[in-house]
Amino acid sequence: MIRSYKYEVSVDTKGKPQIDGVFDGEQDALARAEYLLSLAKFTAVRVSKIDAKDNAKLIFEKAYSGGGKTVSVSEIHQAYFCKSYWDVYRFDSRHTLIRLLRKYFDEQVMIPAEVLHHYMMLRMIEREAGLFNPAIHRLAKLQATRATTKPDLRADELTRFFREITALAKESGDLAPFLGHLAEHGLSSLIDYVAGQRPPEQGHRIITFAVAKAIEEARDWGPKLAALCALFEETPSDAAVACLDEFLAELLDGSTPVRAVIGYAPDLVSALSALAALATGRLDDRLPGTPCLLQLNRQINRHVLPRTRDVLIAVITRALDGSAPLTKLGRGGDSAALRRLLPMVTEYGGFKGRGPMCGAVTRRAKTAFSGGHDDLPFESAVEKVLGLLSLPADRIGYLLDLLTTELGLRKATWLTARVGEIFAGIQSIREFLPLEETILHGGSIAEHFRPRLFAGGIPQDLAIRFMERLELLAHADERARLAAPPKPARRPGRLPDPASEIAEAATIDFSPVVPENALDRPHLILTYQGEDHVLDHSVPVFVIGRNPDCDMIVRFAGASRAHAKIHRDDDRYFLVDHSKNGTYVQMDDQPSVVLKGTSFALDGSGMIFPGADPTIDLAGQSHAIGFRYVGNR
Repeated sequence: MIRSYKYEVSVDTKGKPQIDGVFDGEQDALARAEYLLSLAKFTAVRVSKIDAKDNAKLIFEKAYSGGGKTVSVSEIHQAYFCKSYWDVYRFDSRHTLIRLLRKYFDEQVMIPAEVLHHYMMLRMIEREAGLFNPAIHRLAKLQATRATTKPDLRADELTRFFREITALAKESGDLAPFLGHLAEHGLSSLIDYVAGQRPPEQGHRIITFAVAKAIEEARDWGPKLAALCALFEETPSDAAVACLDEFLAELLDGSTPVRAVIGYAPDLVSALSALAALATGRLDDRLPGTPCLLQLNRQINRHVLPRTRDVLIAVITRALDGSAPLTKLGRGGDSAALRRLLPMVTEYGGFKGRGPMCGAVTRRAKTAFSGGHDDLPFESAVEKVLGLLSLPADRIGYLLDLLTTELGLRKATWLTARVGEIFAGIQSIREFLPLEETILHGGSIAEHFRPRLFAGGIPQDLAIRFMERLELLAHADERARLAAPPKPARRPGRLPDPASEIAEAATIDFSPVVPENALDRPHLILTYQGEDHVLDHSVPVFVIGRNPDCDMIVRFAGASRAHAKIHRDDDRYFLVDHSKNGTYVQMDDQPSVVLKGTSFALDGSGMIFPGADPTIDLAGQSHAIGFRYVGNR
């Protein structure tokens, strides 16, 4: 019996292995190897003899001394549990793989969804003993308890899964019609078609094959991102949006692809600001970004992409948790940069990214706000962050989330005492919830704070007491609202409502009412359509919106009835968004910042755009509100 062999030629470029080609004859393979060596481009060249059962034997290797670098596995603490090899194609498994082998995928400029269908790449991974074996055993150790078996037995099972996937990749030609269906009919149609053609457990393999092949020709992160965005249809199905959300999250979960798609950024805070704006679909085209990033911004703006948002927030978290400076201006510059960035990563009840973000922000505050060579103590850093959060709800949420981190648990007693102090000073539930009455109910309180209170960071008896206080405040607020007499149509000093505007126009004095001695202390001046409003210590809260009883009535369809409020805290004024469409703030000579249920310190001068992006909505520009802080800050 005559045996049939193939000869595989592979090369290393700076430690990055690649298969150059497969030959039928040994002499052809060796000649190709000699040619590659003559180019002096590769740190190693190898020829392997492959039999019909895919067993490989190295017959030639030449490596330069000191060449190549080891690509190792990353430290992870959780891993998705696959019950069969079909589960490996699911997003949760692919996400585990990219976190475990992030350096490898970054060097290959590929994502797991692509590699799982690439026979030669899978073969290369298996032959890299320093990569394959540690990865299998790391996963096995994490999953052994769930599998109710020993790590070695789980490792054997995972190895079988890998070889099953390798065999499927070698025979993936039967999936070509599905790729054609995607190209001709789109992803929404393909998902429905696959459901009717194949068993449910095979669906993830087929969908990942088609999408991976559609982006495979793109050999850099930016073009890959653009190719994924191109798969969004005009009216995609919910299933198609969810699928693309997974692929986008898989691609963006790493600093290398993120740097590639952002492009040039003058400093770290500029890049992080762009990512924070991108996470809400509000990326200003004046911020760092490439054309593909603007494409992604449009899709995030059109669709709900929670996995992509979470990955972007995680990238920001990792960057804040690192040691790279935010600016090139020293600690003073970093302090100002962190003040600008924090409102962009704040959401109602704390920070986006919850515990990990809270820990990263606190560690960064210790250095950025120190002002000297020594870092701030933990308590001082926390107080600095609390001072930048205007609402008690945001402060309590930050402290509760911080208590779930290793950093916070070391100071649990002090943090719990600060939570209690803030709770003690709350007089109304409206200090916790936005002004829109549709969400002023007990369910909103539970949604925002019950999970945090009972997350285990504070003693359970205290959590119960805090929750009872919130519920009492909610009930008291509801009783007061029902018992209150009807509000007058207009309060003195306000602009008239539309029905009486013509009749009263001649009698209304629109000049700013400035209380005696008001200008002796720091104050805020707002200007809307030629009229000034002065906020001083006699005005603790100032409401902006379309309702006739707002302090400032904004006659713009994009604004909410109670769109935003300006809250005074000592000598500082904070703008708090409570709207559906968001509030844009543009400081003088700065890019605009979008608020979505978040707050912003009005420490300088600039413009407020309620409910409209000033860069794309000309109607909203005519309803801009100018602001100017006058004081000693």
